[in-house]
Amino acid sequence: MLTPPPPSANVDQGNGTVTIGFKVDDAEIGDDAKRALGDLAKRATADSSLFLQVLAYASGEDASKARRLSLTRGLAVVAYLKDQGVHQSQIEMRALGNKVPEGSADRVNVVEQKR
Repeated sequence: MLTPPPPSANVDQGNGTVTIGFKVDDAEIGDDAKRALGDLAKRATADSSLFLQVLAYASGEDASKARRLSLTRGLAVVAYLKDQGVHQSQIEMRALGNKVPEGSADRVNVVEQKR
């Protein structure tokens, strides 16, 4: 039996989005994701006009369970960003459950936006 790969982070500097992958039914932030979030936090603390939108998703047939898991993942990402010095007023989090427009459902997208 193969073990699934550890959670990862994909950084797309072109559109200012960090995508953090999660294992199914897990909300632990992996080391790659922590590095990517740390870089993002440095930019946000240096530029108070930078706003971070955290969009959390989770797979699953049960919409209620998926929404709770996405909430847990989103809150973990927000807590990590705040621990890195990002002010709460620069963060908005949305738990979207299994309402995934495209791609993997087990992820959190952090989108950089200027105010």
